[in-house]
Amino acid sequence: MNSFESVFCRERISLLVLLCALSTLVLFDNDRWHLSRPGHHSYVSMEHLAIARNLSPAHNFLMFRSLTLESGGTIKYDVYNRFPIGGYALIKLAILPFESDLAAQIRVARILLLLFFCAAVVLAYSSLRRLTPNPLVALTTTLIVFSSYYSLYFNDMVHPKTSMDLFGVLLVFYGMVIFVQDGRFFQLLVKVCTALLLGWHVLALLLPFIFWGLVMSIRKRHDLPSTVPATRDACRRWILLGGVVLSLSTGTLIFNFTNEYSALNGEIGWTKLPSYRSMLRRTGMVPDFKVTYPHVLAWGPYLEEEFRRLGRMALPYVVLSAIGMLDEDGTPQEEGGRFVSSESAWPSPV
Repeated sequence: MNSFESVFCRERISLLVLLCALSTLVLFDNDRWHLSRPGHHSYVSMEHLAIARNLSPAHNFLMFRSLTLESGGTIKYDVYNRFPIGGYALIKLAILPFESDLAAQIRVARILLLLFFCAAVVLAYSSLRRLTPNPLVALTTTLIVFSSYYSLYFNDMVHPKTSMDLFGVLLVFYGMVIFVQDGRFFQLLVKVCTALLLGWHVLALLLPFIFWGLVMSIRKRHDLPSTVPATRDACRRWILLGGVVLSLSTGTLIFNFTNEYSALNGEIGWTKLPSYRSMLRRTGMVPDFKVTYPHVLAWGPYLEEEFRRLGRMALPYVVLSAIGMLDEDGTPQEEGGRFVSSESAWPSPV
């Protein structure tokens, strides 16, 4: 067997193993019919399933948890417009045929999120396969990362920022790899637009990528004046990509804030809107939030928590179970357990 046949054989074996591993997530039911799940899985799923159920043109596609009819005949919304509408719209389309069956809606929504998770795994493997010549290395890395407790616990939680957002991030990462290796720009643009309609986390990947690409293009134009036309085209592509990201992100925020302001009958100022206040809290720009949650926003506790979570992510779920680091409900030990501090998996940051 020559080297080409050997690589092709390893490629097919790796892909087959990956698909078999993913099939176990779909074949084993994991109580998807049931409302109650360990931890905060259930109430978060029901909250965002309700937002998706309420999404309709009758309410101007407002995202809200519930509404009440007040004595004067006015409608009061419990608004929740913190994420792009794309994820909720997809959940709404999936559950639409089962409008009278809540149990079926729960199951279908969870299966939809699970399919997004499986697609994210395939995208991660495809990206690594382009970056490494050995398909077995790409397979092993992918399986280790996506067999952790976090991946297996959140993979079917009904929330746009879980599997859908993860899919968007890895979709853009795959597009970046193709763009850098093959120079195909349009496919990256399409992937970026798709991801931005699903969640915000992809911005953490896009902003440094665009900034660095633009800086390197300008530097190359300065150092190699003989290739100015090609470099100018490269700069224009980076500027176009940045403009699309800025426009679509800003447009989504404007849509959410305007819809929320209108639903509240203009009684609350723009800077007092629930979604705007939530954005400030998430970025640590609300003073009282800094005082109430110093363990979240202070650099020391924040980095310690991040390293602790990285330690969990580095260990497959079956390993945690084998060494007794799980409680009876299948979740990692917290209080009094070995996961209380980061020393259990990683050294504490300075």
